[in-house]
Amino acid sequence: METGIGVLGVGSLTESVVKGLRRGGYTGPIMLSPRNADRSAALAENFGCQVMPDNQAVVEAARTVILGVRPADVATVAQALSLTEEHRVISLVAGLELAALNNLFAPAQSVRVMLSVASEINATTVALCPPAEWAQTLLAPLGNIFPLAHEEQLDVATVGACMNGWFYYFLQTLQDWYEQQGLSSEQARLVVTSSMKDCLAYAGQQSAQTFKTIGDSIATPGTYTALGVDELVKGGALDAWPDVCTRTLAALRERMS
Repeated sequence: METGIGVLGVGSLTESVVKGLRRGGYTGPIMLSPRNADRSAALAENFGCQVMPDNQAVVEAARTVILGVRPADVATVAQALSLTEEHRVISLVAGLELAALNNLFAPAQSVRVMLSVASEINATTVALCPPAEWAQTLLAPLGNIFPLAHEEQLDVATVGACMNGWFYYFLQTLQDWYEQQGLSSEQARLVVTSSMKDCLAYAGQQSAQTFKTIGDSIATPGTYTALGVDELVKGGALDAWPDVCTRTLAALRERMS
């Protein structure tokens, strides 16, 4: 068995992880399952990976296995594998709890990980449980490591990973509005992304203040910013976010129960 990385399920997220690992300096072998042949072939050609004939060939050639298959396919994939105590499994499958993971992939060591497609540019948040040192070391090049001791915390972090996807729809809605007001697509996108970057950069520099405190210092009475905040509150826009987070977390935990 080599000490490289194997990927079971070559989808959008695992593709981003592979690219981020390579761009972050990982030079070891990366073996890919044959699922999604075009994507696997492109990674093999451009990022120095090897496409294996089947999943068992992947785990026989790699000590660390990144699991990125669909939740409905996990049991079928696991039943067809023969793993050893030397194997280590990094699961990117949302809602697959550690107890089930350890049972399905025994006797391998397993961790649950949540991250985003920003792995590709080494700018994601990597939440993992348990906070195994080997997993933290391997995934550190992908972005900010967020080790969690309790699985319930990772469930909450999973909602954060979902939120990452929601933000793109929010940004698109704003871009569409700017275009309707006469800006070009490029101009509208720049206004939206620049505004978000400005906000995050300033919040990062003012970490001692709450987000609301910063907002209140800008949305002072009589300003157009304050007018906009009032309209958002009246329309329930601010309350919608925690409500959706709560419902998403409930759905996740219901599937895990």
